Amino acid sequence: MKLDDCKRLLSKNSVCIFLLHGVVKGSDYVFRNFNRKHILESEFNFFIESLCELGTPVSTDNLIEFSNGRRVPDGAFVITFDDGFENNLSVAAPILKKHNVPATFYLTTNFISNNLMSWVDRIDWAIEESAKRPTLEVDVPWHTKPLVLQSEISRLSFLNEIRNVVKHDMSINQHELADSIQEQLGFENTKSNHSELDAKLTWEGVRCLADCELFTIGGHTHNHPIMSFLSEAQLNFEIHHCLELLRAKVGIQTTHFAYPEGLSHCYNNQVISCLKEHRIKCCPTAEHGVNDFSIERDLFKLKRVFVE
Repeated sequence: MKLDDCKRLLSKNSVCIFLLHGVVKGSDYVFRNFNRKHILESEFNFFIESLCELGTPVSTDNLIEFSNGRRVPDGAFVITFDDGFENNLSVAAPILKKHNVPATFYLTTNFISNNLMSWVDRIDWAIEESAKRPTLEVDVPWHTKPLVLQSEISRLSFLNEIRNVVKHDMSINQHELADSIQEQLGFENTKSNHSELDAKLTWEGVRCLADCELFTIGGHTHNHPIMSFLSEAQLNFEIHHCLELLRAKVGIQTTHFAYPEGLSHCYNNQVISCLKEHRIKCCPTAEHGVNDFSIERDLFKLKRVFVE
């Protein structure tokens, strides 16, 4: 949702949880960041200023209190970041501190340990690196013949199609697809990058965030899979290993988590039960909407609003 529209969601008796990924000082890419996964620093500063004028910043710990009957302040809003990008610390955190706004950072621990790119960022990177080529030919498993991409529109359409298809099809191995597309476009497999769109927090950076009383650290699995697609053993590993690394590396025993992708098909009762077994108390989705705690208090089905 556009920044200006987001501000209109603040109201009485409800909490709007905003979902972001990154904040960057500049973005002059053709294909990378086409979906504004990373918004500009100036926009983020204005956004936070505006929210503070109109509403009341609250934390994810406050959400637990609201579910237990505590009164929700008028215009309550929560700021959350997914994945663990370095710019959360270097660009976003100073703005949040300036305005005294709490935030929760949901971390994918293997991204942190190895500065890994997500599978979809790897594909976006390959298309961006090929931007000057007049024609791209790419073979993907859901098409019977290779796709010929000859324009900016066709390449952006391809990137959107990949997201829509792959995130709903558990038979497609996301990492193998990213490997294949990079190879088809003539690149060695690139899984790590230090650009402003790709660099992840280090464990030292995570500790810096955790040391600020405004900030909460939550889990976001170890490898960022769609949790509902996993076997019971895989699901337990993704949750346990993520939480164990947060404890071992930073000394955090968090009760907060967020589902990767977070759409309605990306979590289920088995996923929720497993999270509860690991003492998670609050796990928002990425389904669009605000949360009226007088009607719905399920902390594992909270809606969020994607900021772009």
